[in-house]
Amino acid sequence: MTWSTACRVILGLSMAGFLVGCALGPDYKRPPVTPPENFRGQATPGETVSLADTPWWEAFGDATLKGLIQDALAGNYNVRIVARYRKADGTVRVVRTTRNLSVTVA
Repeated sequence: MTWSTACRVILGLSMAGFLVGCALGPDYKRPPVTPPENFRGQATPGETVSLADTPWWEAFGDATLKGLIQDALAGNYNVRIVARYRKADGTVRVVRTTRNLSVTVA
């Protein structure tokens, strides 16, 4: 057998296999499936709140920790705003300096 003959035989056998696989025909009927009423771990309407939905510091129930976190969050927004402003200002300055550059050859 030459290479081309072997390829033809393999191709013919694979096509025959594919055609046999499609021989289910129109008389196939899907079996009836009834889903269960309840699933394991399914949340009921009263159990929609979980520990993952609450902030982590409230899991400890410590008023001091809660106060410290609230103070830090209240003060941090100003620091973030200033940092973003400085970054944006630096970007604008870089863009402005590169916009006016020109090179001449004499």
